[in-house]
Amino acid sequence: MLLSYSPRSQRGRDVKEYNEDPYRAHRKKLTYHHTGTFINSIDTEVDNKLVKVIIRDNQYENGKSTTEIYKYLTEGTVGGGTYPYRDGGETKWAYNYPTPAHLFEEHTKLQMKGFLDNLNLKEYSNQRRFKKKWH
Repeated sequence: MLLSYSPRSQRGRDVKEYNEDPYRAHRKKLTYHHTGTFINSIDTEVDNKLVKVIIRDNQYENGKSTTEIYKYLTEGTVGGGTYPYRDGGETKWAYNYPTPAHLFEEHTKLQMKGFLDNLNLKEYSNQRRFKKKWH
């Protein structure tokens, strides 16, 4: 999911690389400020023995909802044209680059499966501090 926090344009990637250089005294202006609205909207619900990851329907300052953004991330966007954004009191325009579909759900499931496959509960149950809890 954090892929969505990286620049989509070549210029944006160049600026990011430039800013990450620890030997540069001056940084270029960031093209976008992340509010954390989407990542703070991710939550869980417990339904019997099933834990579900959900996206709460929160609103951004521009009126978009986190569920809309989730749809853009999972399905991707076509892009094209330009869109307005506010920079201080000034309205500027930026090109709308297409966003490929993010596969963060698939990657997360694979990482969870790998973690569970490598988890050896019998090994933990033999440790002294777990004996009372497991036996």
